[in-house]
Amino acid sequence: MHHKLRQVPYQDIAGLQALANDSAETLQGHLIATAIASRGKTSEDMELHLEEEILVASPKITRMLWVLDTAVTIAPLLGLFGTIVGMIQAFSVLKDASGASKVTGGIADALISPIAVYFVNYFNTISREIMHQLDLIKLVLINHLHGKGGTAAPVARPVRMSVTHRE
Repeated sequence: MHHKLRQVPYQDIAGLQALANDSAETLQGHLIATAIASRGKTSEDMELHLEEEILVASPKITRMLWVLDTAVTIAPLLGLFGTIVGMIQAFSVLKDASGASKVTGGIADALISPIAVYFVNYFNTISREIMHQLDLIKLVLINHLHGKGGTAAPVARPVRMSVTHRE
């Protein structure tokens, strides 16, 4: 979306409206529509309107992530509890001839916790990337509707550092 938005020329309301219509069902499209609706106001007012939309969207982005986060937090405690219960059962199971296979069965259950940590980190990363993209789109929209436009700044050439040796 950021790439498409940067392709729209500055002050091109029709181009922004077309982009908003194409992505009307997304958070980004809603942000573009909000920017168009508040374009006549100052850039500060527009920024506040866009920031409000981002804050309204934030709970939708992280909805139900707390469940996975709680599971990851509780999993080690449940694992410790399971270890204690398993050790108590192991002593009674070791009396039997097939006791060793029953004792090692609990190891597979303990592998669930690292998988849950992976998923919570994955979804947290996605949430942060979405929020970053919305903030970026907010700035691009403010620049497009209240900025003067212009050309990109020239790419800086690397400075060559030379050391002179004095004797």
